[in-house]
Amino acid sequence: MAIVVGFVLLLARAMRIRGRLLVIVGIATIAFFVILARPEPSVLRAAVMGTIALIAIIRGGLSRSLAALSAAVMVLLVIDPLLSVQLGFVLSVVATAGLIVVSPWFTQRLTRWMPLRVAQAVGIAVGAQLVVSPVLAAISGRIEPIAIVANVLAEPAVAPATVCGFIAAVVSPVSPWLASLFAAAASWCAQWISWVAGTAVQVPGGTLAWPRGLVGGLCVALAMVTVLAVVRFRRTPWAGVAAVAAAGCLIVLPVRHATAWPPAHWLVEACDVGQGDGLLLNTGRASAILVDAGPDARLIDRCLRDAGITTLDAVILTHFHADHVDGLQGALRHRRVGPVLVSSLLEPAPQFESVSALVAQSHSQLVAVVPHSTTTIGPWQLHDLTPSAEPMNAARLESQGSAPNNFSVVFLAQQGMIRILMTGDIEQAAQEVVRTEHGAEITGVDVLKVPHHGSALQDPEFLRLTHPRMALISVGVGNRYGHPKPSTLVQLANMGAQIGRTDQQGDVAVVRSGSSLILVSRPRA
Repeated sequence: MAIVVGFVLLLARAMRIRGRLLVIVGIATIAFFVILARPEPSVLRAAVMGTIALIAIIRGGLSRSLAALSAAVMVLLVIDPLLSVQLGFVLSVVATAGLIVVSPWFTQRLTRWMPLRVAQAVGIAVGAQLVVSPVLAAISGRIEPIAIVANVLAEPAVAPATVCGFIAAVVSPVSPWLASLFAAAASWCAQWISWVAGTAVQVPGGTLAWPRGLVGGLCVALAMVTVLAVVRFRRTPWAGVAAVAAAGCLIVLPVRHATAWPPAHWLVEACDVGQGDGLLLNTGRASAILVDAGPDARLIDRCLRDAGITTLDAVILTHFHADHVDGLQGALRHRRVGPVLVSSLLEPAPQFESVSALVAQSHSQLVAVVPHSTTTIGPWQLHDLTPSAEPMNAARLESQGSAPNNFSVVFLAQQGMIRILMTGDIEQAAQEVVRTEHGAEITGVDVLKVPHHGSALQDPEFLRLTHPRMALISVGVGNRYGHPKPSTLVQLANMGAQIGRTDQQGDVAVVRSGSSLILVSRPRA
């Protein structure tokens, strides 16, 4: 918003518009932008913050900008108090405060060692990132030193991308050809930003695991304040004491809270078990439903231990392929185990026999899933949607793809209004059957466990019907199958789904935050 308004104001000044007319032009631009982008909450927040930027440009002064920011926050919270718990709103306010207060301070000092333009770019990135770091650490369990470098590299492309995109939208009704040129220019800039982000996230040490929650956020804030105090008052004795205390927090807290995973209020977790599936549904303190056990007993045991799970209220094995059941021994070890629910197709036979022996040793019970049944386990209602074994379906599912995959147990886990669709390894034919038989039940789910590790064997209509807000892909690093396939990722991205991948992000969990769901991850140690 600030970039668009600034661009229009530069044009207006070039046309010799001055004084109050300039303010009117700025406000009109903000109003037009809201109409163009539609008055959704995020756009309205941007309009208010853009107005603050406009006031800062026209009137200037730190105190005026802070007063405008405070007034804007108060007005928005009076209109909608729930904004106070929306992370987008919190981050926008905190980042704006950082740009007003911290960035000028850094820029002024950086000009001693670098040109003004470079100092401004670095000062903006440092100021915004520093003040949002405590909030990001508290909500995501990560601190990201690489973000400052990434933002500095991305900054030059932001304004051209925004301005060219805005011009393309404005001129498209008049000249689609001219709009396409501006859109192409915007896309080049956007591709640069995307490349910077994708490259930065791969830098070793660029993203560090950190304790989530209030303690983690306060620790980052303490460290920041201490560093600033030492820089500002480095000759006073207490500054050294504060530095030692902050260093102690930085060393001790991450170790103390290293196992604080998954976060509070988690609903479902995709464990990083390599090339296979191992997922948990939270049923209460120290208990869960395990959906598949992955290929490695060590890895699934590690995931359960980290989550503090001592009781498995149920184990659901979607089918008997090794990448879903070979880790079962690690899951059952030293834990109380409820019924083990399995697919009706008992193939491959060696894996089925191994599972039967392990279940018998654990004094549990092997139970075939009842077609189209509903089972309540803890806070979850599990609705079975497994493709029916009618002769016509059975012949098709056996002939088109892998029969064990296509006969995977499929179920919808529901808790209140939250709906999570577990799909095992069903391939395109089975997805079509599920879509035909249970279309109404799978429409618009909150979380989708993407079938078959995100392979290319997806039914586009199935993905379009489920239209998940979040998509979990359980997949191994550098697997020989090339999972997940780009075509599947593109389909999910085009629907606006947040994608969690265990090969890139480690353990991935969906957490309830008020009325919202958040996708969080824990990078590998």
